[in-house]
Amino acid sequence: MIGVDPYHQGIMFKPAFDVAHGQMLFRDTFTGYGALSTLLQAWALRIFGDYLMVIQIETAFFYGLISVCLWYLWKCILPQWLTTTSVVIWLLLAPYFISIFLPWSSVYALFFQLFSLLLLLRAVREQNRLMIMLAGGVAVLAFWCRQPVGVFHCASLVFFLATAPLITGQQWKYSMTDCAFFIAGIVVASVPFFAWLALNGAIHDMYLQSIKAAFFFGVKLKMPFIEPGSHNLFVKILMTLYGYYNGQSVRLPGTSFIWSLLPLVCLSLLAILAVKVYRNRNSMNNQLPFYGILLVSLASWLQYYPLPCIRHSYWAATPMIGVFSYGAWKLFKPMQQKNMQALMVYLILAFVFGVDIEHRISSGLIKINTLNTRIEEPKVLRGMYESPPAAEEYKVISMSLNNAIERDFSHYLVDLSLDALYLTFIGPQNNFHPMYIYLLNDQTEFIYPEYLKHTIEFIKTKKPLILTHEGISIPGANCVSIFNVTDFLSQNRLALYSFFLK
Repeated sequence: MIGVDPYHQGIMFKPAFDVAHGQMLFRDTFTGYGALSTLLQAWALRIFGDYLMVIQIETAFFYGLISVCLWYLWKCILPQWLTTTSVVIWLLLAPYFISIFLPWSSVYALFFQLFSLLLLLRAVREQNRLMIMLAGGVAVLAFWCRQPVGVFHCASLVFFLATAPLITGQQWKYSMTDCAFFIAGIVVASVPFFAWLALNGAIHDMYLQSIKAAFFFGVKLKMPFIEPGSHNLFVKILMTLYGYYNGQSVRLPGTSFIWSLLPLVCLSLLAILAVKVYRNRNSMNNQLPFYGILLVSLASWLQYYPLPCIRHSYWAATPMIGVFSYGAWKLFKPMQQKNMQALMVYLILAFVFGVDIEHRISSGLIKINTLNTRIEEPKVLRGMYESPPAAEEYKVISMSLNNAIERDFSHYLVDLSLDALYLTFIGPQNNFHPMYIYLLNDQTEFIYPEYLKHTIEFIKTKKPLILTHEGISIPGANCVSIFNVTDFLSQNRLALYSFFLK
């Protein structure tokens, strides 16, 4: 409940808010992520009310489910004491100690990644092909939460099934049949989503918002470490996965060396496993769960690209933490005394993760003591906590927007800032265009080339209230309010314009 981020929380809350009030996802309201994340959050809002804290709590619940999945998954390769320790380390490395807790689609996708792997490992162990099909259906739900995650995750599990005979020695034809059942599960689970979108005329907008927009962000976005069309783009992508390009760090504040160390450990352990299989495959059958976790970890690593920030690194590297613990445990396993082995493992874990954990605990204590004022207005933010000035400013913004809506002849608000959260302060309204905010770096025009023209025409015809940056002139409109809460990535304050009010 601590902290409000009008941009990041707004981009998740706004489409869920719209869908909860009867609008059609993609066709009527924008999301750059999969349909399932928004649907899960919209259902929660329908049940518990239009409050941001509802999807915050729902996301926390999914973090809880993830911790359970991690425990059972890592228990396949670790002793129980180290499994529990690894889960605690994962919890204490969370980015929301440092920054604001976000109800992000990656959290939901991570749950389906881990749960599908758990199902698949059990299905392979029991030779249950219906469960393999079920695992495929669960795995593709990661795609319907966050597309890039789902694509690579499903590919990693298909590769796992296809190459399992290298570990188990079973016949290849059985492996191909397992792959067929898994892919069938993917298809069966995806049909309801495509049918729902097609029947509601949202397929094309889904492609624009969730596929084309993701392509823009990953390849076309003009970052210093990516140059589309360059002959060494692959090298640049690889370097981005480690957070460096041309010797310069491109990581965002709050990241650490551990996010580069964890993939390297996974790659090293995969190489060691390959050598062991080559030398003596007959003794490797018990390594199948470890092989599956390794493949999923390396596929998840691709989430570092193109923005290796602390949040994406954390979500991507989650399964790698248990792999690192496994490497440390195996390193000291030859020791005779088990207590000494455990002590050495704990020392390694403390050395690698201790500084980051200490930083998160201290940052969390600062957050608790600083953001300690409960927000009462607007309604959608009730139950959230902010600093006293910010809590007061959100109340002022809410009152100003709602008073202006009542007095303005158009009774409609257009948001030309980056922060979609403010649109929910006035209650539900039908979007004049699926894009309810203007995205960064011309991404909006890349998705909808007609957006700017459509927006200008709507403003000329309907003369709505306009929320935008202070200092931007709106011809024919008067500035009626100035707000001190700054826009995302901008030092400009926000301003409310009306064609009718002065």
